[in-house]
Amino acid sequence: MCNPPFARRFLKPKYWLTWLGLFFMLLLSVMPLAIRQWVGGIIGRLLLHSNDKRRNIAKKNLSIVFPDDNEQQINERVAESFYWQGVGLAEYSLLFFASKRRLCKYIKLDGVDKLEEANRQKQNAVLLLLHSSMLDLAPFALGDRYTVYGSYKPVKNGLLDWFVRRARCRSVAFVVAREEGMMKLVKSLVPGRFLIFLPDEDLGEKHADFVDFFGVPKATLNTPARIAKMKSAKCFPCFAFFDKKDRQYHIKVSPEIQDFPAIDSQESASKLNSALEVAISEAPEQYMWSLQYFKTRPKNTDSVY
Repeated sequence: MCNPPFARRFLKPKYWLTWLGLFFMLLLSVMPLAIRQWVGGIIGRLLLHSNDKRRNIAKKNLSIVFPDDNEQQINERVAESFYWQGVGLAEYSLLFFASKRRLCKYIKLDGVDKLEEANRQKQNAVLLLLHSSMLDLAPFALGDRYTVYGSYKPVKNGLLDWFVRRARCRSVAFVVAREEGMMKLVKSLVPGRFLIFLPDEDLGEKHADFVDFFGVPKATLNTPARIAKMKSAKCFPCFAFFDKKDRQYHIKVSPEIQDFPAIDSQESASKLNSALEVAISEAPEQYMWSLQYFKTRPKNTDSVY
């Protein structure tokens, strides 16, 4: 799915507005970091005030994670979360149009010594990439240094999907469509090639166990544990975030999840969520709280949303 061909249909009028947005992103890509983040802040405020559904989901999620906060504090956290989502969208301008050399100037890799060790020992490794606002910077930065691959969920807008796929394939070896299932991902995992897997989505009860995530039962994917078992792979949480101190985007690889998978699938899921919570604590405001992480509920349990 890399190097997708350009389709002539992208020149039709239905895509003209998308082309206009892409032209704006081209201009944005040559701007300094401060201006891109300022524009991102504007985008974030527009998203905050125009998307009631996502705003309410973020508010509920943050109320769960920070139960001691009052309503004003939660609202401030929601606003900050949308600010970083806007910044993340603005930074797609770099992924789409900036040179690799320029893009790498803004990114710092942390904790990759763990991956170096896995390479030396010829061990399989899975990078459990969390849904932060900056997540697409991670495959680029990691793929610039290592051989990485992962799954891909198409974007509904065909032209935008073409640009996103081109951006993601600039450094990764290849991507696998989510519809192709897990086995292609598993078979492609060999020493020296790292699988990037997003473990924190709620994809329903199938292939999931209900264990606590920030104190609330969540349908937690058991796929990472199954991959780890089938391929004797080490699993490393990975979180992408902007560090305000050094004004760089950090891709942090956390220590491997110990004794993973466990004998019991519930225990494996619990170990996974505990490790993900620690990774998120690095910059919780930059996690994508507007996703329905608690959509699937245990039987006889009320909807969170």
